[in-house]
Amino acid sequence: IRYFGIRHSKVTNEILIILVTKNRKMPFTNLLVKKLCEKFPNIVGVIQNINSKKSNVILGREYKVLFGQNYLNEQIGDVKFRLNYNSFFQVNIATAELMYDFVKQNVRAGSNVIDAYCGVGSIGIFLADKIEQLFGIEMDKNAVLDAKYNAKINGLKNSQFYCANVENKILDLVSSENVDTIIFDPPRKGLDESFRKNIPHKIKKIIYVSCNPVTQMRDFKDLQNDGFKITKMQAFDMFPQTYHIENVAILER
Repeated sequence: IRYFGIRHSKVTNEILIILVTKNRKMPFTNLLVKKLCEKFPNIVGVIQNINSKKSNVILGREYKVLFGQNYLNEQIGDVKFRLNYNSFFQVNIATAELMYDFVKQNVRAGSNVIDAYCGVGSIGIFLADKIEQLFGIEMDKNAVLDAKYNAKINGLKNSQFYCANVENKILDLVSSENVDTIIFDPPRKGLDESFRKNIPHKIKKIIYVSCNPVTQMRDFKDLQNDGFKITKMQAFDMFPQTYHIENVAILER
């Protein structure tokens, strides 16, 4: 075993166990599952993920479900979510709800919104009842499947989710749809250089959620050169007692 992961839903009390191993064969898996589930009956799934490569990437592409299911159920406010075991989701639910409320307050009612790097659709689905159309874009196939399912269980009729290159799909949507707002929640590396210097002119507002203020600040400079102005900014202490924060900025053209 290389890594041992636990995902827990405070709302449903469901637990997922993730065992990351170097090899596909692992002895005594049935006994391990039996002992775990006897001790913790709220375990809904035990997953073995195989990662034989030596790198800083924790999860490999291959996995086996040793018991139960490969997802758990979560909730932020009144919005329900299904999360695949390897899909990104904020772990601090209470602070995430505060952050999502801030984003929702700063979206114009009736606007058409792209949720870029949307993951399981958490931000877009949270505010979907306020807007006209939601377009989510994400490269992870499992996350997109979860996003579509999450839209369905929350009764949304105004959302579409795409598994695609984020920058390319944004350009396609802007040319074909009446989109005016983009929510960015990119990985730590921030936005692609060629893209952040050439945001389509139809976009009048950007809501930029970042877990890395250093790359966010770099991106701000190019966005400001492209005609955007920061009108509001709020940090959220997502990981108390650490230096990590989530920072949300509202930019308008």
